Amino acid sequence: MAMHIRRHARITNATIYLEDNSLVGIAREIQIPKLEWGEVEHESLGQVAVFKTPARALQALEGSITWEAVDPDIARRTLNPSRAITFQAHWEQDVWDQDGWNSDESVTMVAIMRCLFKSAELEALKNSEAAGWQQEFTCTRLVQRVHADNTPIIEVDVFANSVKVDGNEVFGR
Repeated sequence: MAMHIRRHARITNATIYLEDNSLVGIAREIQIPKLEWGEVEHESLGQVAVFKTPARALQALEGSITWEAVDPDIARRTLNPSRAITFQAHWEQDVWDQDGWNSDESVTMVAIMRCLFKSAELEALKNSEAAGWQQEFTCTRLVQRVHADNTPIIEVDVFANSVKVDGNEVFGR
């Protein structure tokens, strides 16, 4: 019987890369879009209960990012709501077990998002503090994977009409 390792993971850093893989900064917080399917209700004559199944369509993929500081070059690229921008968030997920830090189980996670940024809000400006900048976006493509693994955990592409888990179509083609 295989032994299951209990993982106690902590995110230790999150870096952001824009389209050309240029490192643009460290994020204070990233809200990766929530995956939520709608529901279809099934009810027929003689059925003892209503049965709900997931619909094929996901709810809107919306998220946000709070930058550590305002960067004019990033602002120039993300403030146009009609242009999609692809960015990547990388974060180290350090695993700790009974022997301390477990480097073999620790992984770098990657989320690749093609986004249309829809808002930008500067935080209050205070002396001696970084001027954070929050932006909200909607995704047309979302891929999440382990950095060293070629097969994504989840891949959603709205325009390709595709949702894959572990490389397999969820609803078939």
